Amino acid sequence: MLTWLARRVVKDAWFVVITWAILSATLLATALVGSGGGLFSRLEAGSISIPGTESAAGQQILDSLAGDSVPVTLLVRRVNLRDTEHQEKIVSALAKPRQELVAMSGVEGWWTPF
Repeated sequence: MLTWLARRVVKDAWFVVITWAILSATLLATALVGSGGGLFSRLEAGSISIPGTESAAGQQILDSLAGDSVPVTLLVRRVNLRDTEHQEKIVSALAKPRQELVAMSGVEGWWTPF
């Protein structure tokens, strides 16, 4: 059977190539257009988070607090953080905001480099 098929493919090579080209074009057109709209019109963005993971839990917290927060950015320039005197001044300056952060409702954890 395979011998007959191999001889047929070699004998009618152009027929096989043209048949595969037509079949490929037909299947490509069916995949792109399909029935009931094209492929790209049926695509939709899904959720990229996996339920039960830490990132999903964090995203749920952020979603529940959306619009309820005030972003704060602190920029410290020209400070030598290797100097312990500067470190102590920074720690004392951040003591009150740190206490306010810990006292806020909904804060379950925080991190500080000091």
